[in-house]
Amino acid sequence: MATNLATLLKEPLRGQNTLVGLFWVQRGAGISGRKNASCLPSDPLQRKKIDVNKLDLRKSYVGLVQPVNQVKPPRKQKEKRRTWNHIATTITDPKMIPEGWDHQEHDLDPDDLDAQIARCHERIAERILPDVFQHRLEGFLELKAAENKISDGWPKGLDKDVYQRLNSLKAIEEHLSKEGDNYKELPNVRALITAYKSGQLKWNGGLVTYWSKGLKLSEPRPFDWDEFEAINKKHDGHDAFWVEGV
Repeated sequence: MATNLATLLKEPLRGQNTLVGLFWVQRGAGISGRKNASCLPSDPLQRKKIDVNKLDLRKSYVGLVQPVNQVKPPRKQKEKRRTWNHIATTITDPKMIPEGWDHQEHDLDPDDLDAQIARCHERIAERILPDVFQHRLEGFLELKAAENKISDGWPKGLDKDVYQRLNSLKAIEEHLSKEGDNYKELPNVRALITAYKSGQLKWNGGLVTYWSKGLKLSEPRPFDWDEFEAINKKHDGHDAFWVEGV
């Protein structure tokens, strides 16, 4: 696979000819093509023997599994921010700020751009270090513009994560079309784009779907390496096989 696609896919593990979400998965000793091997020097973990025919690939795990790295710690309850509406003159010297004043927004979600933008306007109107909040506002407005732009050219009403993924898949499609699709992944990429656009597929953090030759093989489920190997083998995963998600 060409270097520029490898860069696009973020730190790929090279060699297996199988795309797992954003990662290129390696085929090597102890990883694939193993026969009754339970423990190899390159693969020290005990392996599970998977019978693909016994897997319920029609079962969706959406809402049943939430990866630890996506569980946000509960936000501490904060008192409503004190407002400062009686400042006679604009304060630009940090040494002159009123006692108890705080520049941090403890009561806001850092990722809520609309709330952060509204708060910047409030802060500027309060006339305490307005230049600081004007600068902060400009940064948030740039982020908001970029967030709005990711939906350009796609159906309205999709999730932000889906728009981001659609843009990534579009770039992959363009690359494969231009540089060559050695591993016959274009049918999968185009099927994924169609599924995301229609709303039939969503980006579910921590879950994956399996695809082969443009057809979806499973509903969203947790990624399991042994399951991956078994499904990959059944569907001749040396090419035209894709695992979407992670």
